[in-house]
Amino acid sequence: MKNFKEISSFDNSTYKSWKELLSSKGIKKQQKALIQGKIIVHEYFKNFFNTDIEILFTKEHGYPANLSPNTKTFLLTQDLFNELNVSGVDYPILCVPIPEIKSFKDDFNLGANKDNKKTTHVFLPLGDPKNLGGAIRNCLAFGADSAILLKESANPFHPLAIKASSGACFYLKLFYGPETKDLEQILKDQRLFVLDASGTPAHEIEWPQILFLLVGEEGQGPPENLKQKSHIISIPISDKIESLNANQALGIALYERFIC
Repeated sequence: MKNFKEISSFDNSTYKSWKELLSSKGIKKQQKALIQGKIIVHEYFKNFFNTDIEILFTKEHGYPANLSPNTKTFLLTQDLFNELNVSGVDYPILCVPIPEIKSFKDDFNLGANKDNKKTTHVFLPLGDPKNLGGAIRNCLAFGADSAILLKESANPFHPLAIKASSGACFYLKLFYGPETKDLEQILKDQRLFVLDASGTPAHEIEWPQILFLLVGEEGQGPPENLKQKSHIISIPISDKIESLNANQALGIALYERFIC
């Protein structure tokens, strides 16, 4: 027998708790997130099958199949579902617990990996959830060891960030970091490399064994106090376009770091 709870009111307390997960404050408060997108939903079920999951669907979707014993199902009216569906993908939504994100200051090891392989830590101040998600996806794809979410950053478990990361936010090691301008004090003697519009082309860089890479925030770029004391890396492009967005530039830089 199919067992689900039907929700048809915007004033329903459970529905309101899901609505909170469209904001960073709500995500931090509940330590949960909404996953949207067919491929990511299926990947999550595949890799976290026994996790406590809530699945939100409509009559048009039909009752979900192949659910784990810990899955709770909720049938929503179309208007309620649309309110939560910020990605615009017409597919059941998952509400899932998120991994703990520790503090960079308290729990981060500045040393290299034990096997002496290249170690790469990327600092992300990106306030747009889609750009942040794309950057996290690049970090995981090219082998970065962690991403440090600076104070200016969006929440990596915002639905749009999860979708843009293709779920990479559940696998990459993430830390909470300081404001961008305070990185100099935190890193101390460690040299920072900064990705910005002007600097040494990425293909000419002599990459260090342990790399601390800051992605310049789009528009304003990195703070001057960091630019003056850091190694600035640029991605050469045609003069027909002003710049690449941050996660595109990061992907190219990491490709140069690991592949070339």
